[in-house]
Amino acid sequence: MEPTTRSQVESLLASIRERMPLGAWDTHFHTQNAPGTSHHLPVEAARTMHRSIGVQRGVMVQSRLHAARDEDFIADLESVPEWRGVALITESTTDAELDRLHAAGVRAIRLTYVGFLNRRPSVESFRRDVQRAADRGWHLLLHLEPNNLLELAGTIASLELPVVLDHCAHIRTGKGLDQPAVKTLLALHQLPHCWVKISSLDRWAPSGAPAYSEAIPLARAVLANAPERVLWATDWPHVMYKDPRNSVDEPPALGDLVQLLFASVGDDDSLLHQVLVDNPLRLYS
Repeated sequence: MEPTTRSQVESLLASIRERMPLGAWDTHFHTQNAPGTSHHLPVEAARTMHRSIGVQRGVMVQSRLHAARDEDFIADLESVPEWRGVALITESTTDAELDRLHAAGVRAIRLTYVGFLNRRPSVESFRRDVQRAADRGWHLLLHLEPNNLLELAGTIASLELPVVLDHCAHIRTGKGLDQPAVKTLLALHQLPHCWVKISSLDRWAPSGAPAYSEAIPLARAVLANAPERVLWATDWPHVMYKDPRNSVDEPPALGDLVQLLFASVGDDDSLLHQVLVDNPLRLYS
């Protein structure tokens, strides 16, 4: 494949901005560059990225880097009124700190089970975090892989607060739709408290950029399943892409990620508006 020129990239982004609905959200991005480093990306870098694709609002997800410095996370959120946040908390996080996070725009707690991050919460901490989120009207963002999804399906189904299944549970799209994790994802998504974020599908599409064609059937299945509880995100700047245990793949181009969304919704601009504007407004108000 011939390399993409700068003018071609700019032309693609211009066409993307034309189709993007006013008030579009990116519901998952970070202001960190790499785990374990002190490099904190400036807020303006994220805002520039959003402007390039016609996004006006966003949800900043706290990273391990931010977790060591809550003040950075809160300061970034407070500097952009159009942003909301998803926080990492610990047993030592006080109610006063949770109140500060809420005032800054936090509306969820993220819990991570994926093996490559090695941060699985205990049963006790999971119950504690569920209660603390529920007490503030927040939701849970669950970062899972397929084996975690199958293991925790009953627990997820029994919860009484909104739950977002992050990154489509990292389902390996190259294996098609006839796999247990897909069936479980769609069954949970049918429940009125369960949402699915169609993001990072590019990670597991074997054909790769620019089309990520194997990801489209899963995205379409989720969109058809419960379109009123679907979110979309860039996952910028793609930290740990794909899996730090064994991958050195280059992160995706922003234009390709939005084109993947467009291919998934087809010509249905009302569905595009629902996913990019209406749904996140309901969840992150």
